[in-house]
Amino acid sequence: MKKFALLMALMLCLVSLVACGDKPAEEAPAATGETLTGTAEGFSTDTEIEVEVVKDGDTITAVTVTNHGESVDDIEEVKTALESVPAAIVEANGTEGVDVVTGATYTSEGIINAVNNALGQ
Repeated sequence: MKKFALLMALMLCLVSLVACGDKPAEEAPAATGETLTGTAEGFSTDTEIEVEVVKDGDTITAVTVTNHGESVDDIEEVKTALESVPAAIVEANGTEGVDVVTGATYTSEGIINAVNNALGQ
């Protein structure tokens, strides 16, 4: 009888310790962003600039130039525009007030217009 009482007391202690353990951390819900695409003419009239805009609610989280016919080998400013204009759009959460890159005005405006076209969907 003493063994049974001791076993029951031990089980009760064990169950109470398990019940007080940490709960597993809840996972944060995955971002439910939407991806939009837009195109516009840049400097090259052969191939339009194509962008992908990722939005989470009203916030622009990413802008990526996915296709372009711009001449990146010849003009350093075009490379700069292809990198800095999308980053500036994300930072500004839109195209309003985003400056064009001097020496790559048409490319910069093409990116801005493509983003505006994507957001207008």
